[in-house]
Parts: sequence; structure tokens; C-alpha cells
Amino acid sequence: MNYKSLRTLLARGETVASKTFCEVVFPTISRTFAINVGKLPSRLSFQVLVSYLLCRIADTIEDDFGLPPKTKAELLHRFTLLLTDAEWHNHVVAFEATCQGMDNTRSDVLLLQHTHYVLDCFFAFPPPVQQHIVHWVSELSQGMAQYALRKNEGIQDVTFLTSLDDLEKYCYYVAGTVGHLLTGLFRHFYPCIDEACYQALTDKASSFGIGLQLTNIIKDSVIDYERGWCYLPRELLDKWQLSGKSLLDPRERCAAQEFMYEIIVRARQHLDDAMTYSLLLPKQAWKARIFCFLPLFMAIKTLSQAAYSERLFTPQNPVKISRSEVKHIVLYTYLNNWCNAQMRRWYAHVSQLLDHKRKNYVKKIYAK
Repeated sequence: MNYKSLRTLLARGETVASKTFCEVVFPTISRTFAINVGKLPSRLSFQVLVSYLLCRIADTIEDDFGLPPKTKAELLHRFTLLLTDAEWHNHVVAFEATCQGMDNTRSDVLLLQHTHYVLDCFFAFPPPVQQHIVHWVSELSQGMAQYALRKNEGIQDVTFLTSLDDLEKYCYYVAGTVGHLLTGLFRHFYPCIDEACYQALTDKASSFGIGLQLTNIIKDSVIDYERGWCYLPRELLDKWQLSGKSLLDPRERCAAQEFMYEIIVRARQHLDDAMTYSLLLPKQAWKARIFCFLPLFMAIKTLSQAAYSERLFTPQNPVKISRSEVKHIVLYTYLNNWCNAQMRRWYAHVSQLLDHKRKNYVKKIYAK
């Protein structure tokens, strides 16, 4: 079944198998992540798939422009209650009905309006897996609710976060929690991940998610600003004597580049921890290693391109790695993921490009 035929069946009021719904909707929401998840062993892959869809349900609520902040917080709370509700079949109907006014031409909204299919798959998992997923999806949802309510506090049209620490806290809720969720699923599946390995992975799990999320925020910051919600920290804007509007002013480009570079440096610190995390995964869990190395390498490559780039401030031509670079990363990862030294070498080479760009930019400024 493809997505078009799924929508047709749902529009007619017909039911489909829950697993089919999840597997068909998933790639329409995140094609890149879906390809990566498909490389995991089948049982683990489906657990990650369902976990991602649960997180995406929460994210769709938090991200919807038409919902008032208090309504978002209420829906997120009701969603987390469903995850531990023995009578969820009865209560999910009212939850889905509340979401029927949203634009279901978007696949993520269609997912939200058919939450029961995802819950049906979720409640078929072993109880320990359920409990682990509930813990982290609940923390993600509660964190999203806190930040959704911030919109009420803003006097200005664009709502900013307050500081770099506040930005990291936001990234923890929306992505650091996912790092912990995945770590637990890996441990449940792979016997080679013993207690010592699990604890070492747990120490770096938050950074894995935070680093990837910060990278996305950096490359999409102008687009986010134009839609009225900016994840950039106001405290840092004040440090560089910038405002939201002057951030995009070519006359303030030098200060804007330095402002963005501070966030890039913070993101790289977390990606360094993510690299340690990926190398800690036992080589017997080679599919999980590939699953982690691929987004990590794409993120550090993106940061290397974002540093001191005009494309950070041009939404028509955003920072984006090319298809050939993606193919190179995929091929290199598949061939070398078993060798920690080779993986360290590639990561270090790309990471050092950030330092080179910094030095070249400083030379250019002082030469003027």
C-alpha cells in the first residue's frame, strides 16, 4: 500500500492494519530518517519507528500555528496520559476528535488524527520496552508544553529563547530525550550492550540529540524567524548588539557571523560527545553504529558548511550538503564503521574545517 491509497481508505472511513498505517505514514514524515531506521534489525527498527511517530505526534501539536499555547499544553498532557491508560481505546477517540479541525493534507496532521493506530502498535511491545518509551516520550511532551506556553509571554512579534543554556534545555526536551530513548531500545535489543557500556552511552545520550537539534536550528534559524518563532537566544543577540531584524541586515553581517559561530561551537561540542557515543557502541551492533554515524557525519559536515557562510542568512539558498556528499558519507560509513580509527579520522578532518574557516575569517576581517 502507498500513501495515496492509504489516504483514500481513511477518507472513506475504512480501517487499515495498524502496522501498515505506521509503515506507510513514516517515510512521508521523515524520508531521510525512515531510510536510516530501515537499516536496523527488523524488530528494533519497528520499535524505533513507532517511538519516532509518538514523538512526532507531540511535535505536531507543539508546532501547529493554529493552536493557542494553552490548547497545545492541554493536548500534550492528554497525549501522555494515553500512553499509560488501560482504557486508551475509549479515550483516544476524544483526543483525535479535538484535532480534526487541523489541516490533514499534511502527513504529520494525518498521523495526529489517527493516533490510535500508533498506540495499537505501541501497546503490543513488551512491557519493559513500553515503560522505557513512556518515560522519555512523556518527558519530551512535558518539555514541549513548557516551551509552547512561552508564546504567551512574548511582547514582541517574534518569540526568542533567553540564553544558550535555555536553548540547550529546549534541545534536551525535543531531542536529548530521544537520545536516551534510543539508547534504552538498543540495550533491550543487543545483548552485547552490558551495564558498563549502557552507563557510558547514557552519559553521552543527551548530547547526541542536542547536537543534531542545534545543527538543525542553526541551518534553519532564518526560516524559523520569518514564521514568528526563533530558537536563537536573545542574551547572545544582546551580546553582539543585534536584534532579530539586524541579524539579517547585511551591514551587521560581521556581528551576525560571530553570533552564529558561538552557537556552532556549542553544537560541535555536543557532536564531539555524539562521536564518543557512536564509537562506544559494540562492533557486534554494527547496524546501530551505522544508524548513529550517518546523521552525526551529516551534522558535522553541515556545521562545517554553515560556519561564516552567507547561506545562513538567505532562506532561498539554505545551508545544505549536496547529494554527492551524502553518498560519500553513506559509502564511507558502510565501509569503515567497524574501524574506530577510520571513523575518528574522517570526523576529525571535517571538524577541523571549522577551525580553518574561523582563522580565515579573522584574517579577512583584520585585512580590511
